[in-house]
Amino acid sequence: MMLRKVDAEKLILRKMALAADPSLGEKTPSAVTEWLGGLRSVTRVRDFEVVVDEPEELGGTNTAQTPTETLLASLGACLTVGYAVNAALLGIDIEDIKIELCGKIDQRGFFGLSNNRGYLKIDVKVRLVTTATEEELRKLHHLVLETSPVGNTILRNTELNVEMECPTAVRDRFGGDGWEERR
Repeated sequence: MMLRKVDAEKLILRKMALAADPSLGEKTPSAVTEWLGGLRSVTRVRDFEVVVDEPEELGGTNTAQTPTETLLASLGACLTVGYAVNAALLGIDIEDIKIELCGKIDQRGFFGLSNNRGYLKIDVKVRLVTTATEEELRKLHHLVLETSPVGNTILRNTELNVEMECPTAVRDRFGGDGWEERR
């Protein structure tokens, strides 16, 4: 069964495979980010690239979204996938999905002028065009929020391990032996 080009049969088969062998669900996505100069960088994920920049008032060239805007985009995309997948699994036909996100952030935190670092809140408005009943929509909405990988990463304290390497010649020139910080 295909609902709005979502292959429900493929999803059902994958869900069954994961239920039978949980190790199939253990993934380790990876990304590599490289500095392009100024405040621009490019991140490569699989065969895709995401370029980020900062606005001119922060010293960037405003040629791409910021890293924090990319977080909003990731959340919006994850929720969209969640609505499409769960609707297909529940047999709910969705004609259209539009998700608007707005985050409140205090830029002073980036400069160490405030303890408010990162998003203080994110507001999300989901618009679905569907003939589903109110009860079906409640169930769908609950499933999406409960299972969103990006949403749940934002909500919980995910362990973040950041390790820095510095080539010996540079280390010797500036002193020190690199560092590692866990948050």
